[in-house]
Amino acid sequence: MAVGEPADSSTLRALEEASRAHPAQTVAKLGALLQTLPPDAPQRMLALALRGMLQARRHDADGVATSLQALDALKVGQPLAATARALVRATQARVNGPRHRADRLAQDGLAALPADGHLLLRWWLTSLLADIQEDGGDFAAALRLRHHSLALADSLGELWRRCDSRGALAYTLLLAGQAERGRAVNDESLAMARAAGNDLAISRALNVQIFFLAASGDAAGELQALEGAIRHARQAGSGEDAVLGLANLADHYLQRGDHDTALKLSREALPLARELADQRSESVALGNIGLALISKRQLDEGLRHTRASLALDERLGALTSMASFERETGSYLERAGYLREAVAAYRRHRKLADEVSRRDQQQAVLALQEAHDHQHRQRGLALLERDQDLQQAQLLNQALTQRLWIAGTVAALLLVAVAGLLLHRLRRHNSALKEGNALLRTLGEHDALTGLANRHRLHRLQLGAKGGTAAPFEGGLLLIDIDHFKRINDRHGHAAGDSVLVETARRLRAVLRAPDLIVRWGGEEFLVVTPALPQAQLEGLAQRLLSAVGERPVALGTTGMASVAVTASIGFASFPTAPTGLAVPWERAMALVDTALYLAKAHGRNLAYGIRSLQARDDRGLAAVSHDLEAAWRAGQVQLAVLRGPGDASPRGGATVAGVAGAAVETDVAGPSRPPARLIR
Repeated sequence: MAVGEPADSSTLRALEEASRAHPAQTVAKLGALLQTLPPDAPQRMLALALRGMLQARRHDADGVATSLQALDALKVGQPLAATARALVRATQARVNGPRHRADRLAQDGLAALPADGHLLLRWWLTSLLADIQEDGGDFAAALRLRHHSLALADSLGELWRRCDSRGALAYTLLLAGQAERGRAVNDESLAMARAAGNDLAISRALNVQIFFLAASGDAAGELQALEGAIRHARQAGSGEDAVLGLANLADHYLQRGDHDTALKLSREALPLARELADQRSESVALGNIGLALISKRQLDEGLRHTRASLALDERLGALTSMASFERETGSYLERAGYLREAVAAYRRHRKLADEVSRRDQQQAVLALQEAHDHQHRQRGLALLERDQDLQQAQLLNQALTQRLWIAGTVAALLLVAVAGLLLHRLRRHNSALKEGNALLRTLGEHDALTGLANRHRLHRLQLGAKGGTAAPFEGGLLLIDIDHFKRINDRHGHAAGDSVLVETARRLRAVLRAPDLIVRWGGEEFLVVTPALPQAQLEGLAQRLLSAVGERPVALGTTGMASVAVTASIGFASFPTAPTGLAVPWERAMALVDTALYLAKAHGRNLAYGIRSLQARDDRGLAAVSHDLEAAWRAGQVQLAVLRGPGDASPRGGATVAGVAGAAVETDVAGPSRPPARLIR
């Protein structure tokens, strides 16, 4: 029995194991158990904590509130009760956001737990905190917590807990670029589960194994593991794990072009997800159905399912998932030849990604501000305590003065010395506060991963000085997107993706001049803002940026693969636009280069599309061109420059593509009348 654990905890542990396959039924059984427990029973606190965590994972906000109210009413074992409350609140914050709140609550829960406190509570909190750190990309911190969680699981003893802890550690190792070690740890988990004949543990170990097989390119092994994971989940009676397996299997067939099988599996998963009231799995199933139908060229029905998937994610507040799915939908539309719809999906992705970026930045700044405020409060409390000491010294001084004038004089001198010391410390505190505010501002204006400026800095330096987004923008804009970035993340892990982003930022920065501003625009996108440049110089800069990104592979360090080839697509333009000199506000200028970027992606990637001239004399004409740049190109209202990146066999340079039917084309670039290549993203 674990330290500090109630003697009758075996019932609770059995319910915890059952919750993995049957969470809804377990919540009901915990409710019945709570009816039988005395108000101050230690096991009541554990049962409420477990129920609250399960309710949070199932998005049952009312249920979580009820469990928290019951925990607030507990009067025994206050440190443990405080930890249990923090655990439930942190679980809910991890599900709903923001992440920094979940992190702080979990940290507070661990801090409140006595050193000889409950091993089960400590395992719950340590595992949750590892998940939170992994969500935030801090794999080093997550690995430390995973190792601690594994040691706790081995002490607690249950086979399923030991297997799950090893599977979680293996996955974190994979994300951290230690695939070989991760696979060995997961093989140990799978061997333990098979030796015990535990179907659910086998299913979950196989579901982790899928990622290692995919990373190594073993498609046959991946398929076998997927089918095994589903089979064992069904034998264990875990509907949620079976639906997860079906979703992963459908995605496997989608990526390999077997759309009929993917459609069949997704349609099988959909009613199961609805029966379980699992809205996230329902969203995945609807999305996979939509993508399969789009690939089968059933556009209207496919879009209906993708919209239903997005609507579910919106209800769940899963903004990041929505942005990712819009991008994925755009890639499937592009491959199926629906270029207009693909561009619309990419634009929706951009809008959502912008919102995610703004939200993440706000949360990061809020987290910094909370930490700063906490330090400020602590310093303020210290100063208040010193002030109270000063007041006590004054009272003592008055009493002593009544008895002895000389002693009072000495005390007064001491009082002056204390006041001087306090004044000195107060000045130091104010100086530290100014430094902290400066640091907060710096961190709030720079991307943590690449060190580049972020949107907030752009708006302060560029737009703020020019009257905001409504004022006419003057200068050059180049919007850069790393090609197939999702594929890099999927195949090689997020650590590899981060390496690509950092190296791409370094290469772009090396090309630019001092007056140019480069911004991490969001995800795998970068924005370069330049002073006004002649068209030839702007095109030369775009060509150098293309070459800098794609001239050689990016080394991935410890990610298990030496390097990966990287290219970029670019949309660019100079403002005001030639030949009319029309003034263009910031938002419209961004929309134009955004559309030029998507033309580059739709026509094969590793390209830069730039607007050389634009026949628009007022805002209405500009809006029409911005809405459908390709149609304006075809009609001869726009002249585009097309630049090719390194590795392309076609001639490079600033080709002019007029877009008019029958017009001469200076290179062999495919014009709008020729269908673009359909590339897998």
